[in-house]
Amino acid sequence: MVTKLDNNERAIVYLFKGSDNYDGISYESFKSLEKIITNLFPKFTIYYWNNIDVQPEKWHQKAICIFPGGECGKWQKILSKKRQKKIFQWLKNGGKIIGICAGAYFCSKKSIYSVNPYQQIKVERIIQPFQGICQGPFLSHKIEIVKVKWEKTQEEGYVTLIKGGSFMQNQSNIQNQSTNDEILARFSVNNAIATIKCKTDQGISILSSVHWEFEVQDVKPFVLDANLLENSQEFRKNCMIEMIKSIV
Repeated sequence: MVTKLDNNERAIVYLFKGSDNYDGISYESFKSLEKIITNLFPKFTIYYWNNIDVQPEKWHQKAICIFPGGECGKWQKILSKKRQKKIFQWLKNGGKIIGICAGAYFCSKKSIYSVNPYQQIKVERIIQPFQGICQGPFLSHKIEIVKVKWEKTQEEGYVTLIKGGSFMQNQSNIQNQSTNDEILARFSVNNAIATIKCKTDQGISILSSVHWEFEVQDVKPFVLDANLLENSQEFRKNCMIEMIKSIV
């Protein structure tokens, strides 16, 4: 898959940084996403927001809000329900959201996370572009390199999974043909949904349980097979370009 990149593409990006000290945010995911946007889309303008200075009612209507990896349980505490409702309304009015890993859990109508075989955390979300369930973790290990398949081309490549889950669509919506979801990528091992695009009124969201942004050097200290990412570098880059271009 080769995706043409227009370096003159322009957009405003609001990148979530948790609290002032990045509490609840994976700093590695935050910096990797920042680097990718800067390198691939140099004409994009990035603004940073936290739990204190968030003002969705003043956001540009066609901008992109990015929730990086992290611990979305902490976001529930630091972002008031009122502010979450404002973000969701901004999305409905034409905004764009990208949610990675924790961001995907945070932007699903319901998330189910298994702490251990005997304990699950079930949460109904306020920001819910995906009307199904994001359930995880997909694998027992904290971090693994996994193979995914890009739905459009069936091309496969390696990405990073850190306690991420998979998406289960609302079956009644599928049966009634009322779903606004588009499956972008699946896990190769069992065909479960890894990345999905959702339409909410005038807004569009891309949610991914896997990290497309991480390179070999980002995960090498934590996994033995990090080198698998090297041969899939172009695959990940092209997928990310296609994802972002599809919502700009």
